[in-house]
Amino acid sequence: MYFIEELKDLYVLINKENGFKSIGSLCNLFNELYKEDDRKRTKRQILENVNALKNFGLLSKEGMPIKGTLFRANFGEALTKEDKDVFVNIYLDYFRFREFHKFFVQSKGITLDDLQNHSMMILTAISSGRFTNLALFTKEGQTEVIKIANEYSAVKRFWDVYFKWGVKLNLLEKFPIKQVGITTYPSVKSLQAVYFKKKMADDFSVFEYLKSNFRETYIYIPDAIYCIAKEFRYSLDEIKKKLLDECMNRDEYRAQSTSSFYIEKKENFLFPKLGNTYITHLLKI
Repeated sequence: MYFIEELKDLYVLINKENGFKSIGSLCNLFNELYKEDDRKRTKRQILENVNALKNFGLLSKEGMPIKGTLFRANFGEALTKEDKDVFVNIYLDYFRFREFHKFFVQSKGITLDDLQNHSMMILTAISSGRFTNLALFTKEGQTEVIKIANEYSAVKRFWDVYFKWGVKLNLLEKFPIKQVGITTYPSVKSLQAVYFKKKMADDFSVFEYLKSNFRETYIYIPDAIYCIAKEFRYSLDEIKKKLLDECMNRDEYRAQSTSSFYIEKKENFLFPKLGNTYITHLLKI
C-alpha cells in the first residue's frame, strides 16, 4: 500500500501520457512497463495509488498531473535525492501523516526540525491481529499507552505506511528491542523502538557516555546502544561506527567479541561488526 517507488512511477507515467482514459488501461500500461518484479498490479491497487496521488495534491480530481515534471528519475529508475525530497514534503504535510507525528513531538506546527531535533523515542507493539496498534511513551515521568481499536483497521494499516515511509526516507529508525530485555504486562508482540534520527554531535563520545552512565565493568552492547539511542536519537549506524572507532583508538574499555556464527542474523543489527566477529560486550579497564 502506497509504496513510494510505485507512486513515483505511476505519476511519471500519467504525466508522460498527459492523463489516462481509464484505470484498466492505466493498469495494463503500468504492468507492461514495470520490470522490477513479476508481480502484476491489479486495477484495485492502481486505483488506490491514483487516489493517493490525488490526496497528496499531485493529481487533480480528474486524474490530470498538477505538478508537471515533478520527478527527476524516469519510470523504473531509482529515486534521486530530489525525488525523495518530494516525498519528505508529503510526509511532513499530509494530514494523516501529521496525526502520527504527534506521537513523537508535542507541537502545533510540526516541522522537520521539530521531528529531528525536539522529538522523543516511542515504543510500538502489536496486542492483537497483525498490524501495529500500540504506542507507548514516557511523558512527565509517566508511561502512557495509545491503543488503536480493532474497528479502526484502516488507521492501523496507514500507521504501517507511516513507518515504512519514514524508514525509506531515512527519517525514522525502527528496531526490535527483545535483546534489551524490556518486557510488558500483559505481553505483546513485535515490541520495537521508533524515533526520528538526529545527526550525531561532532564531540559525542560513546566511551564518555558509558563512563558517566554505566557503573558496570562488563557492559552488554545492546543495552548501551539502546540507552544512547533513547537519549540522543542518533542512528544505529552512527552509534556503532563511533563505538568501533573508539574501541580501536582508546583504551578505557576493551571489546569482547563473538564469532558471527553465534549471532542470529535477525539479531545482529545491535552489535557492531569487526571483521568476521561481532562486539557483544565492553570490559572496563
